[in-house]
Amino acid sequence: MERVFRQFCYNEYMEQDILGEVIEAEREIVRCLDQEKAKARERIEGVKLKTGADIAAAEEELRGAFERAVAEAERASAISAGEIEKTAEERAARIRALDDAVLKGIARKYINKVLPG
Repeated sequence: MERVFRQFCYNEYMEQDILGEVIEAEREIVRCLDQEKAKARERIEGVKLKTGADIAAAEEELRGAFERAVAEAERASAISAGEIEKTAEERAARIRALDDAVLKGIARKYINKVLPG
């Protein structure tokens, strides 16, 4: 009977030892998971910050491109307006240079089309 008691006590001790190791392993796993969660949160925050900075930089780049495009459009329209004005002035100068007799002839030619009968 003593032998059975010893074996029982030994097995009970071994079971408690194994149970203790399992509990300790579970605690270690929980600690590792907590550490990994913390690292993941840090990485996510880093990505959020970087993404926010990237978006801000892209917005600034787009704003600059827009301003340059507007400035170029204004410059091109000013050139175009200047060319139109120059052409109009040249035509007006040619018309002012015409003799009154020529202008009267042109007016008579078209007045019949404008006035009825």
